Amino acid sequence: MRLWPKTHNGRPSSHDRHGLPRVSEASRMTSSGGSVLAVGYVTTDLLIKVRRFAETDEEVPILSFAEYPGGSAANTAVGLSRLGIRAGLVACTGRDDLGRRGRQALDREGVSTEGMVSSPTGLGSAYVVGIVDERGERQLYTYAGASEELKPEHLNPAVFDGVTHIHICTLGPDFVERALALARDANRPVVVSLDPGTIGSAPGRGERLRALLPRVDLLFLNSVELRTLTGIRDHFALQHHADALPSRVAVKLGADGCVLYRRGFPQVSAPAFAVDTLDTTGAGDAFAAGYLAGWMWGLPDRDLAVFSNAVAARSTTAVGCRDGLPTLEQIRAFLQARGHALI
Repeated sequence: MRLWPKTHNGRPSSHDRHGLPRVSEASRMTSSGGSVLAVGYVTTDLLIKVRRFAETDEEVPILSFAEYPGGSAANTAVGLSRLGIRAGLVACTGRDDLGRRGRQALDREGVSTEGMVSSPTGLGSAYVVGIVDERGERQLYTYAGASEELKPEHLNPAVFDGVTHIHICTLGPDFVERALALARDANRPVVVSLDPGTIGSAPGRGERLRALLPRVDLLFLNSVELRTLTGIRDHFALQHHADALPSRVAVKLGADGCVLYRRGFPQVSAPAFAVDTLDTTGAGDAFAAGYLAGWMWGLPDRDLAVFSNAVAARSTTAVGCRDGLPTLEQIRAFLQARGHALI
């Protein structure tokens, strides 16, 4: 599955010397090329800053309060849209202001919200309250709310029409099985990718997810999730576990960059980019967006690792999950400033 046509030498004819699509071509081709449907959560992150955490029954002044849109699937969809890839989201929100604002934010980003549903029971939209002290330590309190009312049947043929890639984020095996069934029955090639987060450590779910991995096309994990879900401790030895893994695995290593595995090919790794980091929240979602976009453009594995790391690094230069997500022009400038030519 590719968005851009190939020339005789295997390079996309509409790409620049860095291997990235020219911006005008990206805008034109996404109207007729592939698209990604992300399935998972949309949340609101409420960030409270204090000098120190309160003791029991103690009152501590709030220094600042800010609200940011979030949710792993939603963040990835926004990241893809900014890179010029058509993206949609299947998620459940409450019938409240948080839900309305969440959808409006996605609409402004060009993410299709046709697959989103509202709580049938009146539950409120999901949110995360983060309290951060002056040392940078944080406490997190989560309300899942309407997000837990998302059902596998919400991923249906109506929202699946024309989709060439389904990306499942932090959801259990029932959703993966549903995506695999839709992909199997489609009259076109459909890629299924999985970013399970901590679901792999959930009792009962981890075993079922593990059994589904060979049927998935692409798996995103950090090193802890890799060990928890698969039992693999050495992310440089994935080729020795090929029968238990998808054909592609991307291991996110944070400040150490990434390792990419593709069955039948040498593993590749790339270091992280040094940037002035303000907030790493959502960097893994940004990495996934960069990988999916680069894969759809046909970048070779080593360039794909560099590009994914670049998108992730750029995302950490602003506070919140989405403010630092780059456009295609911004990530091109980021790479050029660091002397990277993706050829």
